Amino acid sequence: MKAPANILTAATVTGFMFGPSPVTITVAVTASLMPDIDTPQSTAGRIPIVPSLINTIFGHRTATHSLTALIITSLAVKTVSPELALAWAIGYGIHILLDMLTPQGVMFFWPYSAWVGTGILKNGGIFEVLYTLALAALNTTSVWGKTLWTETAKKLIEHVGSLIPS
Repeated sequence: MKAPANILTAATVTGFMFGPSPVTITVAVTASLMPDIDTPQSTAGRIPIVPSLINTIFGHRTATHSLTALIITSLAVKTVSPELALAWAIGYGIHILLDMLTPQGVMFFWPYSAWVGTGILKNGGIFEVLYTLALAALNTTSVWGKTLWTETAKKLIEHVGSLIPS
């Protein structure tokens, strides 16, 4: 799946699970992009050298799209912030799950070479576009008088405001 689908899914799920926390949502959104660090054409793959090296050694949708990578990266985040480890795991896991819906699938049980893919959604196809638009609408349409983004922006402004001395 493309970056917008991963980002919006991670933001939506995390936002509704944890509320409008800018930090938590940012962590989940960042994590939702990280499995694609194995391809230089991706949003996460813009880091010099690293994506090409990972892609050359492992290929695309193998090691970085696995349960192994999900566990290792989540444990690494837990050492820094136990509270944010779950948000990371959700974002990272969402990316893997969404890629499992494509015909290419992922090597979920890497280093074992079994590929898991359903073929339900074509990567970049019309259903992915409709799914992404539906999530965007959900996040910008008022739900009980509030939207996820409005509440997140409000919390962020309050937090920044609290940092400014009176």
